[in-house]
Amino acid sequence: MKAVVLAAGLTLMAGHAAACDETLFEITGWSAGEETKSRLSFPITVDARYNGERPIRMNDTYFHLTDILGSQVGEGFIPRDLHLEPGEEFTFESRQSLFTSSRLPDLNPDDVVATLCTRGVVYADGTVEKFDDASNAPTSSDAADPLSNILRNLEALSPSGSPTSPQ
Repeated sequence: MKAVVLAAGLTLMAGHAAACDETLFEITGWSAGEETKSRLSFPITVDARYNGERPIRMNDTYFHLTDILGSQVGEGFIPRDLHLEPGEEFTFESRQSLFTSSRLPDLNPDDVVATLCTRGVVYADGTVEKFDDASNAPTSSDAADPLSNILRNLEALSPSGSPTSPQ
């Protein structure tokens, strides 16, 4: 079963105080591939549009998919080195770990909210624009290393700020 939803609007992620531009990119649709018990991940195909006024050659943009109650069900990055013209639409795939987002393929599309955060872009002429410090935001290395993501979440839950280890 594939789920497709059109995002009516985008909002800055709740809980992240870091500033970013939430208007340069827009998720216009997505579909989640079937999870398979023999694999540890499944694909999300994301349709998006670049809404900037100038062509770009690089971006630092991440997305989150949450259920309507705020629980994260998917996340990823827009491919960093896309060369895009104003208004250009594009599609990309993001792998999702079954450890963090196994619910997504089964959710009603109306129960999923897409949010985006662009931390910076490089325009075609070489001009760099950054949108304030995003120290609370995930890094692209987190997406490549789901274990780091899990450990970071454990640290946040632990009263001492570091994961507890079994004795």
